[in-house]
Amino acid sequence: MTANFETLWQEVEAIPHPGPAPKPEASSPHPSDHARFYRRLLDARQVALALCWTAFVSMPVLSIAGGASVPLWILGVIGAVGLLALCCVRAIPSDFPIFKNRLHAAEVEWQSVEDEWEQCAGPRPFEVKRLQLLDLLNEWNSLAPLEEQKMEGLQDAQWEAQLLQFLSGFPVQGADIFNVGDGRLKNLHDAKVKTAADIKSEESLSRIQGIGHAIAKSLIDWRRKLESEFEFDPTQPLLPAHVDKVKGEIAAQAKDLEIQLRSGITDLRKALARIQKVRIQGFDTLNQEFGRYQKARLEASLLS
Repeated sequence: MTANFETLWQEVEAIPHPGPAPKPEASSPHPSDHARFYRRLLDARQVALALCWTAFVSMPVLSIAGGASVPLWILGVIGAVGLLALCCVRAIPSDFPIFKNRLHAAEVEWQSVEDEWEQCAGPRPFEVKRLQLLDLLNEWNSLAPLEEQKMEGLQDAQWEAQLLQFLSGFPVQGADIFNVGDGRLKNLHDAKVKTAADIKSEESLSRIQGIGHAIAKSLIDWRRKLESEFEFDPTQPLLPAHVDKVKGEIAAQAKDLEIQLRSGITDLRKALARIQKVRIQGFDTLNQEFGRYQKARLEASLLS
């Protein structure tokens, strides 16, 4: 495996995390003239409502308490003030749905802007790409155990190769197998069953002309007897061609991972650059949209 991967991974570690998306700056919005005008209307309505209640409560109180000593014109003035105040109360609405509708629209718009900001200026695109690179690192770290596993597999293949080489030294023709004469030996030779190494299974032997199940079983028993005499030699080196094949496969995988990592580093840097660009160019717009939302909330609260 190439050590370039480890060097490249140091570049990944050196790329800084962008951190969370910046939050909008809180501002101190001022209500519009339109909202302040309606606020004054509401205040006037509250004053008129207070005058109305005062007038209509004081009239019977004065009539009862003062009796004939209270001039009628005073009661008339109080009544007129009460009526005028009642007209004002009825003329001025207590609710202004236009500002509630503005607040609802502002909330919807701000939620959309906030979601888009988090998606474009947040760290998720960077983190997703870095997780992909981390998968490459984990895969690269698994190459050494994989190579060791494949080498162990070659050891098993070495045992099989030595066994076949051992069995190939015992020709069927020279074996003393009951009821296997020249005719059956010829049929076995034509079927390319020449040594004990060529004997695979009872089923395959039974398909050869002149070889029934009984003869096939005798051949299998003969091979098994020879296998019991086989001794594996672990000191014999693995076949160079097999070793080179395993190492070549691992090297090819390592090279492919290195290529993917190089490309991924470029993509990771691009993701970071895009996030930083969005934050620089879009932060003022974010604050403006947040300011509109705050203003809509202020005006709705002012007129609630």
